Amino acid sequence: MTRILRTTQRLPKEPMQLERVTDVDQGGVTLYDSPVGFEANAVEYDVVARSRGSEFVEARDGTRYRVVATLYVQGDQTEVPELEDRVTRQDGRKMIVTDKKIVSGLLYTSSEPDFIRLGMRNE
Repeated sequence: MTRILRTTQRLPKEPMQLERVTDVDQGGVTLYDSPVGFEANAVEYDVVARSRGSEFVEARDGTRYRVVATLYVQGDQTEVPELEDRVTRQDGRKMIVTDKKIVSGLLYTSSEPDFIRLGMRNE
């Protein structure tokens, strides 16, 4: 079993749906695979408390997006979103992954992810 940071294990998690990017059609519309479930802790971005994280993230093409939430996924999750994947929360809000950071080596080796931090923008 993969060891993970106890703090991230204790965070309240909510079930979400993940749709992986499959292609882009000729009209430039992104196509997604069928949804699969996963769990993550969601932290809404607070514009007033800028110290919680970056307000904007820059995409590969140079476009700047406002970060609306940060998701924390345990390092032993089997389904983890990748950049540009779509995530749907329980309340129906859809977000796109714009930033992904794997955090490891906090308590264990660097080959064992403690958690994954995902920056999200509105779809």
